[in-house]
Amino acid sequence: MAETDDVTKINTKLNLPDLHESVPESKGNLRDLFSPIYRKAFLLGVLLPLFSQLSGINAIVYYGPTILLDSGISMSNSYHAQLFFGLANVLFTCFAIWKVDSWGRRPLYIFGTLGTTLSLIVTGYLFTQNQEINNTALIISILSFMFFFAFSIGPLKFVVASEIFPNSIRARAMGISILVMWISDAIIGQLTPMILDSWGARYTFWLFAFFCAIAFITVLLFLPETKGRPLEEIEKYWKDKARK
Repeated sequence: MAETDDVTKINTKLNLPDLHESVPESKGNLRDLFSPIYRKAFLLGVLLPLFSQLSGINAIVYYGPTILLDSGISMSNSYHAQLFFGLANVLFTCFAIWKVDSWGRRPLYIFGTLGTTLSLIVTGYLFTQNQEINNTALIISILSFMFFFAFSIGPLKFVVASEIFPNSIRARAMGISILVMWISDAIIGQLTPMILDSWGARYTFWLFAFFCAIAFITVLLFLPETKGRPLEEIEKYWKDKARK
């Protein structure tokens, strides 16, 4: 009896009943991902990493020096600018780490996708100037894009994806989410040179701006705020949505 009482006290202190509530009774399967309850969550889990690649970030990371060189910037300055872009991307990501828990996921995502859209539109416009491209303005517009990307579309896709799925399907959903990101990364990496050759930098950046605009609309309409909300509450949110 004494041992039973001790176990009861420990369970009470650790609040183990609450922990058991978050453990799934049965393991989910792939079919659950497409059920009416989790369909929207799964769609977000796929679209967010897809948009992170379709935003054009890796076009800049992989082909930045070539793009800058074609704009009239010297080879040496192009490589220096690329190094600066990489450093800026790291520093700007720290902003997401700093603000993600105070501002929340949804505001950062909305603000970031809107900012990337506008920055890419401006970047594309600067390439319409042909030989009169303002190199300083071009670098500033690309830096602006990287700033908005680095605190929203870039790192937050993993944060949000880990919070919108219940325990029963999280492992499978996260696996598919990451798979989509790497497949789209490979595709964009291969297609970007062809798009640049066929369309030119102006329309290439406007294409990326188009995808960022779709990301903005998707987040605005469908992404719930997950900051500070337990998994059970998020799951209830999707169930309530499915009933409507």
